[in-house]
Amino acid sequence: MLILNNGVKKQGKVGLNAFRGPYDQVVKFPSKVNRVIFTTEQVTKEMQGVKVEAMLVWSIYREGDGPLNAYKNLGEDLSSGNPVTANNMLIQMASSIVRDAIANSTIREMLTSREKLRESIRN
Repeated sequence: MLILNNGVKKQGKVGLNAFRGPYDQVVKFPSKVNRVIFTTEQVTKEMQGVKVEAMLVWSIYREGDGPLNAYKNLGEDLSSGNPVTANNMLIQMASSIVRDAIANSTIREMLTSREKLRESIRN
């Protein structure tokens, strides 16, 4: 739960109990772990097509300004049980990262150096 006043966070915490002031805005969203499966395609340096199916597991960072940043960047959609807009935005970001890693690799590197590929995606 977040308590905002003029767009500035007054309080924000998981499981927060608080009093709401007359000009405060209260934003509630679940702190659950979300799982999204996505598919993306890209060509390697040798112009060979590669299709990748991946799973993205995400949740809102609970410390500091994590909840406020999630609300600002992902919007009201977080309040729903299945945040479609947030999932789509994260799929687009993850897809572009995976496509970049594939485009900068050869087929041989992808098959023999999987750990290097995973590390480049994580970075």
